[in-house]
Amino acid sequence: MNDDELLTRHLNGDLDGAELGAFLSRVQESPELRRKLASLALHETLLAEVVREGRRGGEAAPSRRLADPRRGGPHARGPGRRPVVCP
Repeated sequence: MNDDELLTRHLNGDLDGAELGAFLSRVQESPELRRKLASLALHETLLAEVVREGRRGGEAAPSRRLADPRRGGPHARGPGRRPVVCP
């Protein structure tokens, strides 16, 4: 099995225990294979980020914000409570 096939199967989670061990040994021995793996992993991460941003409807909402205690609700501060950071 060639390196590109192994990389694809690894990223899809299709390698069994023995195949995974052999693949990881090849990754340790080959700088070229490490570069390919890093490149594909970065590509997958960026793609996942684009998909996640697309689910927000294209608006540029902040990723984190403090709750406004004047509005009430489960994330607002109560007496003696610290501010809650909403994701």
